[in-house]
Amino acid sequence: MTDVVSTRLDEKEIEELNQISEKERMDRSSLIRKFILAQIQEYRLKYVGEKYRKGLISLAEADTLAKVSIY
Repeated sequence: MTDVVSTRLDEKEIEELNQISEKERMDRSSLIRKFILAQIQEYRLKYVGEKYRKGLISLAEADTLAKVSIY
């Protein structure tokens, strides 16, 4: 299931997105989705990494929570 999310951007940000989408040969919506998903993964890795460093979770739990494989 998908849902629509909207946000406001200024003209400079929109122009930059347009330039990147042209370079990547991808529509703007797909590019924004790609950026959001990459940022979510980066956040997840930082969050889980910090919990692991503090000894709050095991390496196996970290790999599951971060949705990556340690192997």
